Parts: sequence; structure tokens; C-alpha cells
Amino acid sequence: MTKNKKRKIIWQASPSSLLLTQRVLFITLFGSLSALSFFADKGIELFSYNLVLAQQFLLKFSFSTIAFSSITSLLALEALVAYIKITFENYQLDDTSLHFKTGVLNRNIDETKLFRVVDVGVEMPLFLRIFGRGHVIVYSNDPSLESSGIISSIQTPDGRKGVYLAATKNPIAVKNTIQNHVDISRAKQGTRGTEML
Repeated sequence: MTKNKKRKIIWQASPSSLLLTQRVLFITLFGSLSALSFFADKGIELFSYNLVLAQQFLLKFSFSTIAFSSITSLLALEALVAYIKITFENYQLDDTSLHFKTGVLNRNIDETKLFRVVDVGVEMPLFLRIFGRGHVIVYSNDPSLESSGIISSIQTPDGRKGVYLAATKNPIAVKNTIQNHVDISRAKQGTRGTEML
């Protein structure tokens, strides 16, 4: 009887909460409009001339406090759900596989063997790049990636399937680490990258 070899964890991470920045900005905007609308409904003028003009604008178009408060509440609820999903999403690289774990109540655990990885790329949008983060894209011919619960499963125009390891720290270093272990795994399996296409 053979013993299962314990896998060595090389790298693990979760997406950054920076992915929620846009939602937080919208919540702040609608929360501010809700407060201005509330003060306008009560006839309370605020100190700044610009705020008084904003209040008069809100009264002129009869936007109600309830509408802005409702929108703010819905946005906050949606942001909370997104935060919980991001918190429970996890990526893990060991010496043979890349693991994707998602879900809060129902947990989805998926993996792709490293020798199946075709290519690894990096996307660094300006906002994430400011904070030293980016998306690592792992392209694979593993069919299970299509049903993965990961935030962003993708398919390129040339048919390659992949997933974003969203908003990871030091994405270029992570890409290089994954690529090095893919090469090691292919060498052990006796597989070349061109055979995977």
C-alpha cells in the first residue's frame, strides 16, 4: 500500500478587497445624495453655498430621501455580498496542481494539474497597478475550468480557456512562480507545451 505524498504549498492568496472600490464609491455618492436630500426635505440649509445649490437642485427635481436611501441600501447589500464572496475565494499552488476554492455556504473546490496549463499571462489595470496588484491569467486545456466558480472564467477568441487569479499581489512574480512549476511538472510528465494545444 502506498502512502499519499503530502503536497507542498508553494503559494496561496485571495483576491484583494480593492475589487470593491467602485462599489464603495457608488455607495458614498448615493449616501451623500441621500443625506443632502434628507436635509433639503427638512428645510435645513447646509453651510456651504455649493451644498445649498445641490439641495435646491434635488428639491427642484423632487428626488426623495427614500429613493436615495433605498438605492444606497441596495448598493451596500450588494457590496457586502461581493465582499463575502471575495473573502472566501482562495487560490493555492502546490507542486502538482493549482487549486481554486470558492463559495460561502456551498464550497466549490476545483483544480487544474500544472502539466495541463498552456500559458500564464498578467493583466495590470492602472488602478490595481498603483497598489502593486494585478490579475494573473492561467490558460489551460482543463475542461473543468468551464464550470469553475471562480469570479472570472474566460475564453479567448482563439478558444483557450482560463481563469483570472484576481487582484493578486506581485502578479509578475506569481506568474513566474506558476510558470516555473508548470515547466517542472511538464518535465516530470514528459509533456511539451505544444502537445497541450
